[in-house]
Amino acid sequence: MHALAYAWLASSTLRTALLRLNRYIKIINDETSIQLEESADGLSVVLAYARESKELPWRTDLALSILIHMCRLNYGGTLDPVSVSFEHSEPPCAGDFFACFRCPVHFDAPRNQLTLASEVLDRRLAGDNPELARLNDQVMIQYLARLDRENILERVQAAIIDHLPSGRVTDQTIAEALFMNVRSLQRKLRNEGTTFKALLDGVRQELADQYIRDSRLNVNEISFLLGFSDISSFSRAFKRWTGEPPSAYRQPG
Repeated sequence: MHALAYAWLASSTLRTALLRLNRYIKIINDETSIQLEESADGLSVVLAYARESKELPWRTDLALSILIHMCRLNYGGTLDPVSVSFEHSEPPCAGDFFACFRCPVHFDAPRNQLTLASEVLDRRLAGDNPELARLNDQVMIQYLARLDRENILERVQAAIIDHLPSGRVTDQTIAEALFMNVRSLQRKLRNEGTTFKALLDGVRQELADQYIRDSRLNVNEISFLLGFSDISSFSRAFKRWTGEPPSAYRQPG
């Protein structure tokens, strides 16, 4: 599972882990995708395939059994889903499914999905390690950028993360890092419906949300890691993103 395994185990909550899996699943399989859907029952992980030929019953059984095993590694062996559903018909060994998932199991269902209760999703996990999770997120972004050299958004995001601590993050420096000129970079981003400024702001916002949850980092260090020239610039940006200054956001309750 590449760096995704380390980032998963270092995630702060199951919700964070599942969001991470949703974002980086291409690391392990580019034929399978997942969707996360919130409902009154909890959070459902819906499994889908890029091609019909890949939708084999044993693949689905394997994927969802691995998923609940991963969740139990983080949360603890007592974790039981709300329910699990399979599009395929009930097999002769249905009892093994109940033994594995320890919850209601539905066959001939409209879709393949596993649902976790809301109350377990945001419980702080024992393996919570924001710094380790952050480092492996960066490894995955860079890996995906190399995996798909034509994905300009991932390439730019990876370059931005690399250059943020230097404080010299401009469309010029990022274009040079990607061996292209500024006009070509701007055109490619425009074709993707975005701009360099929007990508930079989005990367900073996402990383700020991770950093602010790490009590080992003070605001000055976070400001440096995000490439801001001073704390006041970071504070203004953070308030624009969240509606609160960093100090208030960190206060419990």
